[in-house]
Amino acid sequence: MEKEKQENGRFGLIYPNSAAVDVGSMEMYVSMPNAEGTSTVKVFKAFTEDINGLVQELSKHR
Repeated sequence: MEKEKQENGRFGLIYPNSAAVDVGSMEMYVSMPNAEGTSTVKVFKAFTEDINGLVQELSKHR
């Protein structure tokens, strides 16, 4: 896949169906695409129940 060039100081979209996860010791911040074409950020705690919820949320956006 050819990467898009940087335009107007912004990076082009390379993988449109990907999510970003910022993993901390107590919380995980997850950014994923939504139906409007923008990103939604959700916060999940670092406990097993919350991580299972994170897995379910990411599975919805395959």
